[in-house]
Amino acid sequence: MIQDSIYWHCFRKLPGFGQERILSVMDCFESGEAAWKAPLSAFTDANLSKDARAALVDGRSSIDPEYEARLLEQENIRVLLGNGPDFPPLLRELDAPFALLYAKGNFSQWHKPCISVVGSRRHTAYGTQATERIVKELASAGFVVASGLAYGIDSVAHEAAIHSGGTTIAVLGDSLDDASIHPKDHLTLARRIQEQGALLSEYPPITPARPETFPARNRIVAGISQGTIVIEAAERSGSLITARLALEANREVFAVPGPIFSPASSGTNRLIKEGAKIVRNIGDILEEIPIATEPTKTAAETPQQAPHGLSEEEEKILSILSHEGLAVDEIIKSSHLGISAASGALTMLELRGLAKDIGGSHYIRM
Repeated sequence: MIQDSIYWHCFRKLPGFGQERILSVMDCFESGEAAWKAPLSAFTDANLSKDARAALVDGRSSIDPEYEARLLEQENIRVLLGNGPDFPPLLRELDAPFALLYAKGNFSQWHKPCISVVGSRRHTAYGTQATERIVKELASAGFVVASGLAYGIDSVAHEAAIHSGGTTIAVLGDSLDDASIHPKDHLTLARRIQEQGALLSEYPPITPARPETFPARNRIVAGISQGTIVIEAAERSGSLITARLALEANREVFAVPGPIFSPASSGTNRLIKEGAKIVRNIGDILEEIPIATEPTKTAAETPQQAPHGLSEEEEKILSILSHEGLAVDEIIKSSHLGISAASGALTMLELRGLAKDIGGSHYIRM
C-alpha cells in the first residue's frame, strides 16, 4: 500500500507546484490519494492557473506513484507532511508554511532545542577555531546544531558537532539522493551526519543545486532553530541573508565578533552594530535561549589542567598553548626545549587531540 505522503510528493514533482500551491490543494481534499485520483473538475476551489491545470493533466499520466515510492525507499528518503507528527515543529510557525519536506536520517531530534551555525565559505583559522569551540559547547549543552553543508563554516560546524558526539542537521539546497548531494566532496560528511542527525530539503529527487534553490534552504536553516549564530561573514555573504530570515521568523540572531581588519568579519561586526548579540561562549547563548541541561564549563571558565599521562615536555608545552595561535619558534623559546623535543611533544599533543596546527606552523590548545 502506498503511503499518502507519496501522492503529495507526486504533486511536488509537477511543474509549478510549489509549497503554496500544494497547500491550496491540500485544503480541498481529505488525502493525497484522493487528490491525485480526482477529476480535474474537482480542483475548482484550488484556484489552479491554466498552466497548473495542464501540468496536473500531463503529470498524472507520466508520474507513477508506485515508482516514486520505490525510489524514495531506495534512497531512504522520507516525505514529511507539514501537518504530520514528524515535521519539525518550529517550521510550522513560519508565515509561509511548508506543505512537505524531505528528510533522511534520524528523525527523533526535532523536539530538541536547535541552534543554526552559519558563516563564510572562505573562512579563516580564527573562524575555524571559533566554530569548533562554540559548537562543542552547544553539543555539550544539549543543542542540536543545524547548518547548510556548504564549504567553510557550515562543514566545520557539522564536523565539530559529530566529533563532540552531538546531533547535527544539514539543510540542503538540492535533493537528498546521493547523486544530487552538493558539494560532491561532502557526500561522505552527509552520510556521517545521518548517523547522528538528519538531512533536510524541500526538493524531490532528483533536483540539482541551483542559485535559486539556496534562498529556500536558508529559510529552513533559519526557521528550524531558535537562534542563528553567524561566524565570519563578508559584507555580501549569504549568511547575512540567513540572519535576516531568522529575524523575520522572530528568532534570535547572534554573531561572533572578529578582527576589525579582517574582511571575513566585516559582516558579523556589522550585525553586532545593528543589534545582534555578541557570542563569546555558550553563556551568551543561554542568556537568550535557556536549556534545562547544565552546560559543560568552557575553557575560559575552567582552569586549564594537564591531563594525566603526559610527558614533562608535553605538560610544559601544553601550559604555554592557549586559544590564540602561537608559532613554533615562540613555543620552543618559551619552553626552553630543543627543536626535536618540542616538535615531538607537539606531535603527541596533536595525536591526543590536545593541540592543533591551525596553519603556518601556529598551534592552539584544544
